[in-house]
Amino acid sequence: MEAGFGCRLEIRQVYEGVHHVPGIVEAKVENIKEVWDVLQAGSNARAVGYNNVNDHEHSSRSHWYRYFGAAKKLPGVRELFEKPPELRKRRSRYDIFKRIDASYYGYRDDEDGILGKLEGPAEAEMHAAAVKEW
Repeated sequence: MEAGFGCRLEIRQVYEGVHHVPGIVEAKVENIKEVWDVLQAGSNARAVGYNNVNDHEHSSRSHWYRYFGAAKKLPGVRELFEKPPELRKRRSRYDIFKRIDASYYGYRDDEDGILGKLEGPAEAEMHAAAVKEW
């Protein structure tokens, strides 16, 4: 990774092959004045206000990802923009109540016998306390 850190960023695109993305190359400077010019250009670029040109172009799966420039042409990104968002069908009240059965209300909790083993001693203790109080 150390060797390729300062090199041009290369992106392989399906239809164009390998090329570099302009603007991602290191700035070559000869003297201090050119360094100052590069630094000034960077601050001017950051001072530009918000533009909403790409607001309508977002991934249908997640609205948090934005793709700019050559990244829009990468394999798989175009498909994200072309797919319509998946809408979940709203379930009707009938569909919701259709899935509710006796186990929802707790009528089948005692069929396996585990509940009787766990509640038996506690129930006997409560019964003895009620008889003693009476």
